[in-house]
Amino acid sequence: MIVLLPEFAGKIGADELRAHVSSYVQKGLISRFAVPEQIKFVDNLPVTSIGKIDKKLLRETYKDEMASAASAPKVRAPSMA
Repeated sequence: MIVLLPEFAGKIGADELRAHVSSYVQKGLISRFAVPEQIKFVDNLPVTSIGKIDKKLLRETYKDEMASAASAPKVRAPSMA
């Protein structure tokens, strides 16, 4: 799962982003597991007291969605054939 702020929603859609990342798989630059199965646009990201993104809170907030995605059929990036 990838979580993005709304300012990115107007610049690129979820399917377009997934296709863009998949192009790097086809070029052999990244592994298939790096292609996000879910893309979520949120109004704000949780931050720690020093202003960094709170990844622990993000994982906790979306753990149910990530668990359901893990049990769902996988969407594969195109092969490099």
